[in-house]
Formats: sequence, structure tokens, C-alpha cells
Amino acid sequence: MVEEAERSMSRLRASSGALVVLGCAGWVALSGVSKACDPVAFASAVSAHGVVPAAGIDVAVRLVPIVEILTGMVAVYSIAAARSARWGVLPLAAVFMCLAAYLAVVALDPPAGAGCGCGLSQEAVRSWWPLVVRNVALGACCA
Repeated sequence: MVEEAERSMSRLRASSGALVVLGCAGWVALSGVSKACDPVAFASAVSAHGVVPAAGIDVAVRLVPIVEILTGMVAVYSIAAARSARWGVLPLAAVFMCLAAYLAVVALDPPAGAGCGCGLSQEAVRSWWPLVVRNVALGACCA
């Protein structure tokens, strides 16, 4: 009876973890697709942030959506095919931590009226630190 309860709890924990990873993977992949669909808006946001040098904006606009889409797909594949979120969480956590680091740099000298560039919203960000905290928390949940 106790062993059966322990096995059930173990499966519940694994399922809950997989759902968190799946949600984060979907969010990252959707963000990448959104950026790929509107590269002009993404380039405008990245330029307004003032973090990436002008010469690197085109590279970032092409590379970031690909990395986000592939990362989301790897995480989903790791859950669906391998029945384990283990292999998908590391790249996913790394993406969230890189985004948090980028946003922290932006938050140190916030641009007036700029959007976050996530592709999911075009609204100007009033405070950048909640985005930093959110991405650190999501990265920690995935790790």
C-alpha cells in the first residue's frame, strides 16, 4: 500500500514537471514564431533596447527566433518521445536565463517607450525588473 502511494506520488511529480516544461516550451516556441513572423517589429525593439550593436541586430533578428523555436521543439520532443523532460529542460532553462540577463542589462538603462521584443506584445514596458524576475523564475522552474 505504501509503495503504491509512493509510486503514484512519483508519477504525479513527473507529470507535473512535464506540464511545467511543456508550458514553458510552448511559450518559448510561440515567442520565436511571433518574432519570425514580424522581424521588423523585433528588430525595432532590439534596436531600441540599445544592447546589441547595430551591426549585430540583423544577426540577432534571424538567430533568436530559430533558437527559441528549436529549443521549444527539443523540450516537447524530450517529453513526448523520451518520456522524460530531462533533456529538454537544460536548453529551455538556458534560454530563460539568457533572456533574463539581456533584460537585466536593458533594465539598467531602460529605453523610453520600447516594447520587450518578445513578440507576444507590442506595448511599451513600464518596468523591466518584473520581466527579469519572471524569466529567472521560469528558468529555475525548468532546471
